[in-house]
Amino acid sequence: MNIIKPNRFVGLHAHSGFSIYDGMSLPRKHIDYVLDNGMDAWALTDHGNANGHAHAFTHARDVTAKGRQFKFIPGVEFYLHPDLKQWQLEYAHVKDAKAAAKSARKSSKTNNTDLGSAVDSDEEGGGVVEDEEATKQTRRFDPLRRRHHLIVLARDQRGLENLYTLVTRSYDEGFYAFPRIDYAMLREHSEGLIVSTACLGGPLSYIPMMHHSTVQWESLHPGIDDEESFATIQRDMSVEVDRLVDAVGERNLYLEVQFNRLGAQHLVNKHMIELSRSTGLPLLATADSHYPRPELWKDRELYKKLGWLGYDKYEPGLLPASVDELKAELYPKNAEQMWDSYHDSITAFSHVGSAEWNFYDDAEICAAIERSYDIAHDICGDAVPASTVIYPVRRVLGDVWSGETADVQDREAFGRLVGLVKEGLRTRHLQDDVRYVERARDELEVIRDKKFSMYFLTIARVMEVANKHMLCGPGRGSAAGSLVNYLLGVTRVDPLRYDLLFARFLSRQRKEAPDVDSDVSDNDALKQLLRDEFGEENVIPISNVNTLALKSLIKDTSRFYGIDFAEVNAATAGVERDVRRAVIKPGDDKNVFVLKYEDALEHSPKFRAFIEQHPEVGTHIVNLIEQNKSIGRHAGGVIIGDDIHRRMPVIRIRGEKQSAWVEGLHFRHLEAVGSSLKYDLLGLKTLRIIEKCIALILDDVGVYTLQLNDTTLRVPGDKHIITSNRGDITAAELTEDDDVVEVPGMWSLNE
Repeated sequence: MNIIKPNRFVGLHAHSGFSIYDGMSLPRKHIDYVLDNGMDAWALTDHGNANGHAHAFTHARDVTAKGRQFKFIPGVEFYLHPDLKQWQLEYAHVKDAKAAAKSARKSSKTNNTDLGSAVDSDEEGGGVVEDEEATKQTRRFDPLRRRHHLIVLARDQRGLENLYTLVTRSYDEGFYAFPRIDYAMLREHSEGLIVSTACLGGPLSYIPMMHHSTVQWESLHPGIDDEESFATIQRDMSVEVDRLVDAVGERNLYLEVQFNRLGAQHLVNKHMIELSRSTGLPLLATADSHYPRPELWKDRELYKKLGWLGYDKYEPGLLPASVDELKAELYPKNAEQMWDSYHDSITAFSHVGSAEWNFYDDAEICAAIERSYDIAHDICGDAVPASTVIYPVRRVLGDVWSGETADVQDREAFGRLVGLVKEGLRTRHLQDDVRYVERARDELEVIRDKKFSMYFLTIARVMEVANKHMLCGPGRGSAAGSLVNYLLGVTRVDPLRYDLLFARFLSRQRKEAPDVDSDVSDNDALKQLLRDEFGEENVIPISNVNTLALKSLIKDTSRFYGIDFAEVNAATAGVERDVRRAVIKPGDDKNVFVLKYEDALEHSPKFRAFIEQHPEVGTHIVNLIEQNKSIGRHAGGVIIGDDIHRRMPVIRIRGEKQSAWVEGLHFRHLEAVGSSLKYDLLGLKTLRIIEKCIALILDDVGVYTLQLNDTTLRVPGDKHIITSNRGDITAAELTEDDDVVEVPGMWSLNE
């Protein structure tokens, strides 16, 4: 007798810590466990975003470089609304109702606030936090907040571009509490995509849930349908399947089944299996993993609670006491573990009676498990970001060059860069000085060989815009060692005069791209000026990730275990001081200090004593510290380039567009995945003070215009100042026609 059992599986539905307060840990930890658990591929499908893709791409590359076989499949679990145009009509109706209610109840502040918050508070983009319970239960039936989950995978390069375009459009056109797409968007960008119907939050699962909306969630089970209701649900699901097939094609659609201890899941599985038999669409089994290792289940439960409970429901009873109390174990399972989950989930409901469970067929489920491997290795090809860097070619070189190859663009850019450098030598009367000419030639050769000509043309254009509208710093860090930067007007420091080295900034041996940090008086104003210069869609601020910090995490976790706040506060009050004294050495940058758990244990006696007394808290801290808590914004970094949304997803945080990928102290993903280089525009308070001081002085003496070379500074009212950032402020040309007066006491920025 042949025993049916699957021998291969790939997780095609998985979440990382970028499904904030739902999934846990960086993608690399998931990938490492996937490999340890005997698998050679994995898909990342975080909720409504692809923020973790850069982590996964870079770690997958590192893994394969070490000789291990691994394939990363990029995906997203999108939020889907069937028809966003119809939603707009429903939204307008609610807005009208809100206006009428406000007019009728002007005296009732409470009523006005409630309805308004239901409509307005969700309109801006933000760091989305998935509410698992709300998605799968009652709030799903609110037409305004309606959303379904849909797994979408990129099977090739074109699919990856479409995947990222859909993410961008979901934030630009579909954001309401969550970034949403609809069937029309999916149809428009379906090339190269594979779709699975997702979990209990999916569009097909929604139908049996709606038909049984009056039944308590815990009471749902596969035997709840009578013959008539079963047929009605199947008919309605077939209609929804037709919409999905119309959007992505029959060959690209899979009906997803999962295995857990939820009766609702088995009700949905029953309908999916029957739908597969009647339509011929294949079943696909997924693990829907959320944390990287099986032993992390309790930490994930606590992490979820930290994201949603606020500060009024902290008690140990809210956490499962053992893994047996879980409805689902959501780690990256292998084929054998998937098979065991299938059988264990049926066994858990054995008390219900066997008749309603005979819809399962071992051969069908085995095929659904193994099909994941076939999709990963036989259907999905290479889907990795292009290695060429995004630049604003249209604005810097012209439209005619945008369709050329990167090599052709680079040759044209280098020619233009040489011309600008020669002009800079002439402007500064250095064209006959052999030292400067040879230094410029040497730097240009390195720039040419490293193919960074477009970067220098772009940063030169950026600083040209900045210098026309605000005070800018003379140069920060290693960038001041470049004569090319000086000749382009990017910096104001002559590197030969001060014996500064170009090799500290850029050399043939360095793998890193050039990184110019530019100080400006108002980086927010400059970003808008750059949008005007390069295009609204082509200047995108860079994201960073805010993580759970030690002290606040200790306090929140302790509240779950009923530990008195005074005791917690006494243990944590001096921990940062103790660690700083112990670990910061002379010359260290105090601004990049991070309070680490292991340092706190070693160097803070009170903290160590607290953890020894409450080891259960320490166990959680080890696994939860530095977990993601929100998406933030880099202090000054932006991406500048054409068609950014095709190469990376663009999200919105508080209404402003941002990159999905991060760049900062711990991660440098923009360059690593070949998408873009960072342009650092740092707002400097000192420059703002200088600007304001000049403006106040001139305003006080009634000066309307002060001509100091070519930079225009705006002051209150109709007056303005024209001042300089090109070195010597005292070299002013004052004209009688402009009704100006000489202001004594100016100084040179270079002195």
